[in-house]
Amino acid sequence: MIPLHLLIGSVQLTDFLKSIVILPHLLIDSAQLTDFLKSIAILLHLLIGYAQLTDFLKSIVILPHLLIDSAQLTDFLKSTVILPHLLIGCVRSTAFLKSTVILPHLLIGCVQSTGFLRSIVILPHLLIGCVQSTDFLRSIVISPQIGFLKSIAILLHLPNDLRLQ
Repeated sequence: MIPLHLLIGSVQLTDFLKSIVILPHLLIDSAQLTDFLKSIAILLHLLIGYAQLTDFLKSIVILPHLLIDSAQLTDFLKSTVILPHLLIGCVRSTAFLKSTVILPHLLIGCVQSTGFLRSIVILPHLLIGCVQSTDFLRSIVISPQIGFLKSIAILLHLPNDLRLQ
C-alpha cells in the first residue's frame, strides 16, 4: 500500500507541461517553457502515472511543502531537495530511468542537462515498474487498488477529462 504522501513529477524538455491538475489549496506560479517551475504547491491527494518520451507528462503532483526553483530547459534540474514524504522524478526527453532506489528519506541531486536521473528515490511502500530504455515509464505500479496507471490518476477530485482511459 502506498501512502498519499507521494509525488511523481516528470516533464519532457520539448513538451513541457500540457496541463496542471489543481485541487483546493493549490498554488501554481508561472510555469513556462523557458522558466520551468518557479513554485508549485499541491495537495497530498494526488497521483500521476504513465508518461511517454514523446509526450512526457501532462501534469505534476507535488506535496504542500515542496518548492522547485528556476530550472531552465537547457539546464533542467541541477538539484532537487526532497522532503521525507516526497518523490521527484525528472529526466530528459532522450533519457530514461535505469533503476529505482527505495529509501525512507531521500535526496536527489545533480541532474545535468546532458544527463538524466539514474534513479528515483521512493517512499518505503512505493513500487515503480517496467522501466525500459525505449519506453521510459510504461506503467507505474502504485497499489493493488490503483494498478497500472495509463493516464493521469488522481485519488481525490479527479476531473472528468483526466479520467483513466
